[in-house]
This record gives sequence, C-alpha cells and structure tokens, in this order.
Amino acid sequence: MRLLIKGAVVYTMAEQGVVHADVLVQDGKIIAVAPGIAPEQEDQILHAEGMYLLPGLMDGHVHLGLMDMESGEISETTAPVTPDMEIEYSVDFASKDFTYCMKEGITSVCIIPGSSNIIGGKGIVVKTNCAEGKKEILNSYACMKAAMGGNPQSAFGRRGKAPATRMEILRQFRAYLEAVRLFTESGEREITSAYRRSELLAGVPVLEGKVPIKIHCTRHDMAAVMQVLKDFPVKYTLDHAWGTAPYVDQIAEAGCGVMFGPAGCYRGLGEGREIDFRDVRSLYEKGVEVAMISDAPLLSPESIIYEAGEAVSAGVPVEEALKMITLYPARWTGCEERIGSIEPGKDADLVLFNGLPARDVHARVMYTIISGNIVYKMMIEEEAKKIC
Repeated sequence: MRLLIKGAVVYTMAEQGVVHADVLVQDGKIIAVAPGIAPEQEDQILHAEGMYLLPGLMDGHVHLGLMDMESGEISETTAPVTPDMEIEYSVDFASKDFTYCMKEGITSVCIIPGSSNIIGGKGIVVKTNCAEGKKEILNSYACMKAAMGGNPQSAFGRRGKAPATRMEILRQFRAYLEAVRLFTESGEREITSAYRRSELLAGVPVLEGKVPIKIHCTRHDMAAVMQVLKDFPVKYTLDHAWGTAPYVDQIAEAGCGVMFGPAGCYRGLGEGREIDFRDVRSLYEKGVEVAMISDAPLLSPESIIYEAGEAVSAGVPVEEALKMITLYPARWTGCEERIGSIEPGKDADLVLFNGLPARDVHARVMYTIISGNIVYKMMIEEEAKKIC
C-alpha cells in the first residue's frame, strides 16, 4: 500500500526548498514530491492541508537506551583509550526512551559512548522505532567518540591515573592517531605495544576520512584539538562547543562541523557557563554546518526543537535552523544518503507538525512516519490536554 500525504507545506531541506506539495511513499521510500499527485484506489491518504512536513528529526548526540548509566555502562573507564568499544552492545533497544522520541518527531538518533575516555569507542545511528521490535541501524560506525577537557581529566586523574591534565589528554590523543597512521602505512603490519590490533583497526576508517571523530570539547579545548588535527586527514565535529565566540574563524577554516548544546542545563563552572546562541548565528554566517543536540538523557530529546528556535531568535533563518535538526546531523553521521531531507529515493522518515517548529512555540507533532509507516498519531484529546 502506498501512503500519500496531500497538501502540506514541505520543507524538503534539498534543492526544492520549501514547497506546497504532495509526498508519495511506497515500500518505505519517498517516490515523489510534487503538487497534485493523483491517488490510486488503494492509497492511504493523509490530508495535511495547513500542516508542515519535515524530514524526520535527528539528534546527533545522545546516550539513550543505555541500560545502567549510573554503574558505568556509558563509558569503559578501565583505560583512557578504548577505540574498539561498540556502544551497540550496551543499548537497550526496547527502552521507552525511543518511544518517547517518536512522539516528538525524532526518527533517528546517534548513540555514542560517554565522555570519560579520551577515545571512547564507536557510535551508531538507529531509527527510533526500535522500541517496537524493528531495530534498524542506519550506520553501525557513525563516528569515533573522543573527549577533551574536564571529563577524562576527572575520570582518571582523581584516581591517580593519566590523564590528569589537558596536556596528557592531547598527548594520548595524538599518540593514538600517530599509531594508526604507522599501522596503515605499514600495510597493517606494524603494531605498537601500546594498542591492540582491534584498537588500531578501529582508527583506519577515521584516518581514511570515512568515519568522523565526534569530539566532546568546549572553550579553549576546541582550539587545542583543532591544532592537533591539522596534522591528520580526518573529518570531525566539535560537540557541545560552548564558548565558541573566540574560535569561530578557526572553526570555519578547519572545515569541521559543530554539534551545539545542550542548552538549558545547569550552569556549571567554566565550560558549562558559556552557552550563547549568538555563537550559532556567527558559525552559520561563516558557513559552518551546525547541528543541535540534547545529550539525552541529560535533557529531553525534543530539546533540539527548542534549541533550533533559540537559534532563530538569535538571527538564524528558520529553514537553516531546521536543517540543524534534520540534514546536518544526518550528514555528519554518514546517513545523508538515506535520511535528512525529503527527496525521491530516500527513506520515508517524516514528521507532520500543526505549526512550524523553531518559529511557532505551539507547534505540535501530529504524525510521525518511519520507513513509510505511521508510528505515532496525536489524538484530538491528547492535543487538547497539551493546549490546556
């Protein structure tokens, strides 16, 4: 059966831009985006006049579904460098976290290890209908997680282990990348005593530019890690990126992406105090691709919608802000060929709002569609309760 969405204002996040159109879906894929598509007798029709259709939202930095964060499931803290750890094996894919995401229009998330390690392991991108027993991993190696600054410094230094300083964090980070380079240049034969073969193999696609490094960093840690990475042919994102203002030009020159947030959490010491959406506007003006993140469960996943709204308030155009929660996180996690925009051939992961998110504070999700299937529909009574 085909699904035909009629009459919506479609934010394609692609060359078509914003159009009044119908969207036709078949076998889990978008097959047409055009006005006046004629329905067939067996089509399921969604009348979406007055609604806004977006690609399914994506959060590019979460720790959802991790079975026991308090006991350390989120980070392998027996060593500061653990690049071959695979977060997939710690995720409870039946978690209600994912059901909640669907209700908020979030159809994909990038789940990553925590930030206690200098290099923490491999992140994955999964569709949020996994809670319904339909586990679909879009990218089993979406990124290599790394962290600078206070998190690894505290996790190991307080136990009298290295790293205890930012100096040692950057030394170990560089040493690992140098070891991977030596490993690849020797035809994967040279193995240093500091790393297992599996640890070095995890770094090969990173140095080939196929897998980005996702780096927890803020303030001057951003400048330090960008300086180190000038010596390596890697793609990377600066995640959190609080206190960006002094480094905007440097970030633009580096050609990296930024995953900004979360905003609205407690104001801590130092790196947690400089959350300013004017930095997002400055990055946008310099051509840097920014994605909004919730760091869920630190904040609720739908926080990315509010963050996009704050970016608009700071001067970012609405369509660009919406790309920050659709296209750009998909692009920087290696999933752009399947999700992130509304185009023929892409997965039919879509969300219908009754208002325009990031501009209308009363916008609510009416339908969430994953792989062509309606996985959430807001009931009239539920909408009434939200308005009250």
